Amino acid sequence: MSKGKTFVFVDTENVGHSIPLKIPKTIKAFFYIKDKNILPKVYPNCMHKRIKLIDLASRATKTKNEMDLALVTQLSIAIAKHGKKRKYVILSNDKGYDYPIYLLRRSYGVELSRMCCSLEEFISPLDSDAGVDPKPEDKPEEKKEDTEPKVKKEPQKKIVQVQPVNYIPALFERYDNFESYRKAQKISQKRRMRKNRQMYEGSSSVWIEFDPYAGQWVPFKSGDVMKEIEADADPETVTARQRKWIEQQKSELSLSGKENEDYMPVLFRSCENFEQYRQKQKKAQKKRMRKNRQMYQGGGNIWVEFDPYANQWVPFLCGKIMEDIEPDRDQKAVCQAQTNWLASQDMDKRSPAQEDWARYCAEDLPF
Repeated sequence: MSKGKTFVFVDTENVGHSIPLKIPKTIKAFFYIKDKNILPKVYPNCMHKRIKLIDLASRATKTKNEMDLALVTQLSIAIAKHGKKRKYVILSNDKGYDYPIYLLRRSYGVELSRMCCSLEEFISPLDSDAGVDPKPEDKPEEKKEDTEPKVKKEPQKKIVQVQPVNYIPALFERYDNFESYRKAQKISQKRRMRKNRQMYEGSSSVWIEFDPYAGQWVPFKSGDVMKEIEADADPETVTARQRKWIEQQKSELSLSGKENEDYMPVLFRSCENFEQYRQKQKKAQKKRMRKNRQMYQGGGNIWVEFDPYANQWVPFLCGKIMEDIEPDRDQKAVCQAQTNWLASQDMDKRSPAQEDWARYCAEDLPF
């Protein structure tokens, strides 16, 4: 095929089924037939090598505008395959082709038009000038004025959706600072603004959010700003600092206590010190946190508990910290010190509980 070839799509329901005897080399015609009675009459002329017969008669259905749909589909395939290398003409009186023609010309930039004449009138040199006059090419442009604003909005919306948004312009213009800007966000907006989320200790999350007022990324941990990490204009830099901070926290806590066995991570993060951490524990949790319990003088207990804030084991005697023994990171060392302390005590001396029981028994009770 030469570069200047023209593809002609003939809607025989509108312009008739007359076929010229001679067809120029620069033209290839797609001839659509749906009437079973007409097909035998035009079939011999359709054997021309420059005519491609599209037989809809043998496979016709009751679908409305079946020929129009088939013609536009094959036209779109041809444009997608050849593009601007070909010219395209639709021969039909149906104005319903005008808007598809407008869309295809706008999207692919091809030379495409509709003419109100038969294939014979289009090819005949004598009627070629007359065939150009009935072209309603201006009509798609008239529709273009009505439909152009609607068509222009569609790609603009798609572009906005594809572009990554790091902040909400409407809220940014309404408020003066980052704190008020974050409080005004809805739940779905807050989730969308959180970038590069990472899990910390299995239940908490760390992430970064863009501060449009300062033009930098702010690190967050469980909804609060991380004071340990500085904000930066580069999001990857802030994320790398958060990742390093998480590794440091894991390495420090893994030296002694085991998570969920020797301390409670959720309660540990909600408290500020070891004393507050112990006060908020329930009875069942307190019993579970007491390790290496030993009996003292029959009534008292000594044990050790892990302090996740100081990362060390603390000795206890009847619920109070033992001042005679220093805490240590090595659990066995603290337990051995408690054992040695027990051995050094006077075991003949009665415990406070035993003294109270002796006084109770010595009283002259009426019963």
